[in-house]
Amino acid sequence: MRLALALAILMVLTAVGVLRWPMSGASGAALPRADDVLRPLTTTTPLPHPTPTPLPPPDPTPHGRSIIVGQPLPTPPRSPAAIVPGNAHRLVEVGRIAVGGNTPIGLPTFTRDGKRLIGTTDRLVVWRMPDLEVDKVIGPSSSVGAPSYLPGLAVSPDGQLAAVPNRDGLGSVDLYALAIGERARQHRGGQQAGVAINGAGTLLAVPRQDASVNVYDVASGALLRSVGGASGRYTGAAFHPGRDEIASGIGGRNVRLWDARSGAEVRLLTEPDVGGHSLLSTLEFSPDGALLAAHFRRPTNGVIIVWRETEVVARLTFAQGYYMRRLAWSPDGRLLAARGDDGGVALWDVAAGRVVGRIAGMGNQPTFSPDGALLVVDDYTPDEGAHLRVLAVRPRVPLLLPALHSDGRP
Repeated sequence: MRLALALAILMVLTAVGVLRWPMSGASGAALPRADDVLRPLTTTTPLPHPTPTPLPPPDPTPHGRSIIVGQPLPTPPRSPAAIVPGNAHRLVEVGRIAVGGNTPIGLPTFTRDGKRLIGTTDRLVVWRMPDLEVDKVIGPSSSVGAPSYLPGLAVSPDGQLAAVPNRDGLGSVDLYALAIGERARQHRGGQQAGVAINGAGTLLAVPRQDASVNVYDVASGALLRSVGGASGRYTGAAFHPGRDEIASGIGGRNVRLWDARSGAEVRLLTEPDVGGHSLLSTLEFSPDGALLAAHFRRPTNGVIIVWRETEVVARLTFAQGYYMRRLAWSPDGRLLAARGDDGGVALWDVAAGRVVGRIAGMGNQPTFSPDGALLVVDDYTPDEGAHLRVLAVRPRVPLLLPALHSDGRP
């Protein structure tokens, strides 16, 4: 009787998503991968959603000093060894950044010139590239970072600022001056997730719990306006790389584009097949701004929708309903890196709608170098703790045969 009752309770908890079973069957066989089996776009029980602690209203007063916004750093030219759909299956590890401990590395991000890599642990860490040496460790451990399901990091185009969430319970976002390693300003009343800086480095977007997005002037710190809101769900935010437009999630299944300066709605993006029980994980524009990708997770699976203007041009389906922290576009916009069904990172050929490469591990926050030659993924193992893996295309080794005479003699 007790065993039957326990099994019944387990079945109920599994059905509502409280319990998740391992990623293999009872026999140990791996579950089908995303490009092997495309599950139908169906919905069942709504996903459990984290209940946020209510935050105070936005504080319009900037706490700190004014900031000089510099010119965006130059972007390096495309590398001859850039990762593309045709070679994405030949990636090998060429470097590793060890951090240790159980604290995950949050949203590793390159500066526009590719000379530095920035990420959060319990502090803000800056690594030099390509030697992978630590350049700076910034901030006390109590002020940098965020709960694991609410990561956030944005680096300004001039490479001088990093916006990171603050675990002070007030929903604050700190702006750190990277050159001197000090906090320049704090904005209070944000959501602590999905912070974004526009392509000119002049605007900072901070999402809130009610799905609104606060827009701040980076130079003065003034709160310019709030856009969106009233859905009552967590959302992310992404700036169009060439325009002052913000994409944010609304109601878990739609995406709206807003004019960051006027607050006017520019466009509504919908996808009927996403379903009413979907939750938006993250969204990201392609480097040229032509495409917008958004990941929605559902009780039984997940899907990435890619729009060109209002047209859906790709629908990438996953067999697992994982939360994704980041979608990473390759610099040429041909590849999209995201968490795969096997727990590692999958590289999608967006035009073909199929997986062309996989990276084993526990990565959930991939990023490409600006020249396209490197892919950095976060990982964790019990022996090494948290670390970053740096991957590049394995060169083709020509087959060298001994020279022979015409009669076959060596």
